[in-house]
Formats: sequence, structure tokens, C-alpha cells
Amino acid sequence: VPKWKRIIMYLAVRIFGWKYYHSHTIQHN
Repeated sequence: VPKWKRIIMYLAVRIFGWKYYHSHTIQHN
């Protein structure tokens, strides 16, 4: 796997994970 693809996948997981986490904390509050 090219290095840039690994970086993009890593950033995507961080961004989507952050949004998913915050969307669920807002719903639960």
C-alpha cells in the first residue's frame, strides 16, 4: 500500500471517528 494512501486512510479514520464520537455524545446528552 502506498504511503500516501495509508496517511489518507489514517486521517479519514481519525476525522470520521471524531465526528461519530461527538455526534453520539451530543445525542446522549
